[in-house]
Amino acid sequence: MKIIRNGNGSITVRFNGVFGLRQAILLPKLVSLFPATTPVKLDFTDAECDRESAVVALIPALASMRSRKLQVVGLERAAAFQEAFEEDIRQAA
Repeated sequence: MKIIRNGNGSITVRFNGVFGLRQAILLPKLVSLFPATTPVKLDFTDAECDRESAVVALIPALASMRSRKLQVVGLERAAAFQEAFEEDIRQAA
């Protein structure tokens, strides 16, 4: 994870590598460390979710931050990972 302070005063939190359940659960706590008026961009473009539970845990985590100026990008890749994961399970069965 990399935290970038942008020139316009916003903050980008860029996740790379494996994004897990623990990170998803702790995400609201991380975002709460930034001033409430600061726009925050969560960038999952280079992240891979290690389990289905990490993707599922993002839903309430993001919902709990609905009062923030929040932009989320890159979750399409997480959805693709989830589809591949489910296909692997079907093939193994």
